Amino acid sequence: MSSFRFISRLNTEPLLELCKNTFTRSLSSQTTGTIGIVREESNLWERRAPLSPLQVGQLVKQGNKVLVQPSDKRIFIKSEYERAGATFTDDLSEADLILGVKQLLLERVIPDKTYVIFSHTCKGQPANMPLLDTCIQENVRLIDYEMIVDENKARLLAFGQFAGISGMINILYGMGIRLLGLGYQTPFLHLGLAHNYPQLAQAHGAVAQLGPYISSDGIPASLGPMIFCFTGSGNVSRGAQSIFRLLPHEMVHPDDLKEVAENGETNHVYGTVVDAHHHLKHKGGLNFDLEHYLKNGSEYTSNFSTNIAPYISCLVNGVFWAPGHPRVLTDTDASSIQAGYGRLLAVVDVSNDLEGSIEFSRMLTTLDKPFAIYDSSKKQYHEDFSGDGFLISNIDNLPTQLAIEATTFFGEELLSYIPDLMKVSRVKTLDDSSIRFPVRSAVVTFDKQLTPPFRYINDIRKDK
Repeated sequence: MSSFRFISRLNTEPLLELCKNTFTRSLSSQTTGTIGIVREESNLWERRAPLSPLQVGQLVKQGNKVLVQPSDKRIFIKSEYERAGATFTDDLSEADLILGVKQLLLERVIPDKTYVIFSHTCKGQPANMPLLDTCIQENVRLIDYEMIVDENKARLLAFGQFAGISGMINILYGMGIRLLGLGYQTPFLHLGLAHNYPQLAQAHGAVAQLGPYISSDGIPASLGPMIFCFTGSGNVSRGAQSIFRLLPHEMVHPDDLKEVAENGETNHVYGTVVDAHHHLKHKGGLNFDLEHYLKNGSEYTSNFSTNIAPYISCLVNGVFWAPGHPRVLTDTDASSIQAGYGRLLAVVDVSNDLEGSIEFSRMLTTLDKPFAIYDSSKKQYHEDFSGDGFLISNIDNLPTQLAIEATTFFGEELLSYIPDLMKVSRVKTLDDSSIRFPVRSAVVTFDKQLTPPFRYINDIRKDK
């Protein structure tokens, strides 16, 4: 069992009870009011909620009223929320603050309310601009969880580790099918997709059960050593690694990949963690500096395609990327690897940045169709698992596959920000210093316009 600990439904209440008194004291002198929880309707698979019943109960005990829209597919059932003191109703017009997870249906937006969701609008994503326009037109105060960050731009509210966990489970399963299509029987075929397991503990057990098969039968010798590469060391990478480490494995340094690919063993798998300094070089020869890179990405180049990609079997990508920064893999890199200059079989792009750090990641896959094959010679996707190309998985709602643990973990982080979020619903100006920076800086729309930090979205839309 991995030493990387996660909250499961089986141990949620004892752990959260330990935090309860601290949270109770923190709210006692803060703003309370009426909180609404929306029904998730934008995606068939979305079963998460922003708060668990236990967390709702804590808010109710502090004097908040919590309204919950009915939903039979929400991972926690109605009676659990009712026992916690929530009121079920379709009408959230009484709520001061409305919490959700994913994007809202336009026709459900209530004018003059404060919504907190993952809006997926802050990069000017075309598909979600109608939602942004609706929020502006209807005088909605839109707050985006993704933008709640500290002074160093580190996200404070995220499902990232669960995206990494689900993405890793999925790609192991997908590799089993892909390798079968290429003529190889492997233990990976015995795994399922992450949502096939009721709780994370069962998923852990299923992955661990592959270990004896890998140790005894090994990976087919003609495939050579199976090497997994994890880009970055953030929540996504750590979550994915927690699953990988359940297999018989050996971690190696990026500099040793060539040797491992040529002479490694097949009765366990190999892993390597590639951080920015491993593959990014300053064009002028300066020593790598992360802060300088983040501000001056165009001054750097990447050697990932030559020093790392040729030797790995699976890439688990979850790194930040911005326009002008070097990519992890380009279209040209993909063509070279597919032409025989590498052994890459699969890419799971948990970053979900289309044409971002993985340039050929041009379409999202879904939980209905979690995989595609990208043929770089034709620059096309297809569904033939025995055909040419790389296996690609690029799902943008991975954490919902582990909805119990993801909801519980996220809600515990969210609780401490409720008072500040409530204040946003009541202030006349965002200059109010009583609202802490992380929340104040995450308000996207206010008084029928984009707030100053997000007016760049107008420029993005003009360019498109």
